[in-house]
Amino acid sequence: MFQFDGGKKERETCFVTHGAMGHLDPAQPPVKRKPYSAILAVPFAHKAELIMPQELYKNIQSDMDSKFSVPTYSRVILPLAELVSGDFFTEYIKKGNVLMLSEGKHGVNDVYSLRDGVLTLALEKESYERAGLAGEPDGAKGKRGARARWIVEINLRQPSMLHGKKGFDRIVYAFKNVLNTPVTWLFCNLEGEAPSADPLAKHFPVEISCPPSISRGPIVNMPNISPPTSLGGDEGDDFGEFAADLYEWLSLISLESRRVDGRLRP
Repeated sequence: MFQFDGGKKERETCFVTHGAMGHLDPAQPPVKRKPYSAILAVPFAHKAELIMPQELYKNIQSDMDSKFSVPTYSRVILPLAELVSGDFFTEYIKKGNVLMLSEGKHGVNDVYSLRDGVLTLALEKESYERAGLAGEPDGAKGKRGARARWIVEINLRQPSMLHGKKGFDRIVYAFKNVLNTPVTWLFCNLEGEAPSADPLAKHFPVEISCPPSISRGPIVNMPNISPPTSLGGDEGDDFGEFAADLYEWLSLISLESRRVDGRLRP
């Protein structure tokens, strides 16, 4: 059996940015320039790690303890139809700003997500055809062994997304009659405070907090973290090799590997 290269478009990408960071205004954080645009392009992140020297952490520890609130989210079971119904639709989608991610594995199950008022449905071919909603094919076409999947994106904040409108009623019908299985969601209210009469309360959400976990790593030998002057060309991608080596070193620190412990002999 031969393993054919799937091509660069199907490989996971690691974004690397180097340089000096200027002053950031917390009230108006940058959104267009890198690395901020690359970070914002990732809708859901499982974990973020910050690796720094101990003396630097001591300088910012008080600010981290006093100025940053502990992030919280909820786990709740909802059908899709609930998202486009009643006070939940009005308070959380039309007026509010929430993040939602359903259970399931991308590429295997039907998976739903909500961000900036845009509901994204990643559907198997059978679910897509039964729902009757307009979408686009997902992934490489004609790839052997891959199941056909479709992506449906619905901007629920558009003025036309109202009950009584033909297009919106078609969506509600699909949610009530086809994509009607209740699923477990992760729900995060980005505005912090819930409405006075919380539409989510009747579904008995389980609130979960995410306090930061702080660990002191080993004493390490610092590698050269100055990027090469050559960023490509005929001699090869020196910066890409440098970034890969540095990423491996950071990964070993994250894993608290003994290989980076400077007190051990090689």
